[in-house]
Amino acid sequence: MPLINYYEILEIEQTSDASVIRAAFNKLAMKYHPDRNLGDASAEVMMKTLNEAIAVLSYSRSRKAYYKKLAEEKGQSFVDKSYDDTPKNLEVDLGDGIKLDLVFIPEGTFKMGSLRMGGYENDMPRHEVTLTNPFYMGKYEVTEQQWQVVMGRNPSCFKGAKLPVNQISWNDAKEFIKKLNAKTDGGYRLPTEAEWEYACRAGTTTEYSFGDYITPKDANYDDSNKGKPVAVGSYKANAFGLYDMHGNIWEWCEDWYGGYPGWPVEDPKGPALGQYRVLRGGSFAVNASRARSSSRIICAPALRFHVNGFRLVREEL
Repeated sequence: MPLINYYEILEIEQTSDASVIRAAFNKLAMKYHPDRNLGDASAEVMMKTLNEAIAVLSYSRSRKAYYKKLAEEKGQSFVDKSYDDTPKNLEVDLGDGIKLDLVFIPEGTFKMGSLRMGGYENDMPRHEVTLTNPFYMGKYEVTEQQWQVVMGRNPSCFKGAKLPVNQISWNDAKEFIKKLNAKTDGGYRLPTEAEWEYACRAGTTTEYSFGDYITPKDANYDDSNKGKPVAVGSYKANAFGLYDMHGNIWEWCEDWYGGYPGWPVEDPKGPALGQYRVLRGGSFAVNASRARSSSRIICAPALRFHVNGFRLVREEL
């Protein structure tokens, strides 16, 4: 049975992005909705096809699989161009000349957690995680000048425009995101713990994104002897182009803390309820082991500490 060409049904190009796909679906759904076509069997069939189309094309993973099947049916080789027109870097104007830089992170599968025994039990077991959708992540930790322009104040213990905002609770970070979404086109949130580790690893399986060992030239942790956070971007970026994923300041994640499963999972978001939220990445005040890609600590969401900050994620719009 020939594959239905959902792009022809929606009357759009195969290169159309998610917003165009959704707009085309909404337009045709209004036309063929059963409430407007009582007793019309052809309209019911069309509405069913439209629902199938939006289910397949709304998610990058299923959309890519569909591209491949279309190409194979036509006897063509499959060339993945799904992100050819997607900006790999975004610069968002927050006002007063302050910018927010974001980096595109493609979907993928990776091994999450640690294999090391002895003192690393909450990082275990290592398990396979698949993220089915791409996203944008802050190139840097949120800085004090970015916080100031959105919130109108600076609660940091260590002061400096280019320093990561610090002494921030999880609740504070969520309030910042609420105001940022109101101020901009929206779509901003904290990363899930799985998104954070996937972005940190950037395709690596080693203890750190640059290998199994860390030195003071790689990141700001206790052996660096800084005793405080440094300006974002002071160290080399990882393969995704993200800075300071190791050390400098702990970064809040969206998730409640919970144990890891021992089986493959897809798009994990942590427990539905909990007492503590998760932080990742280490800080200037911790040892090398705490700055590993898989290292995780917990903290009550209302507590503020001078070593805690955060990094943003934005949905691919």
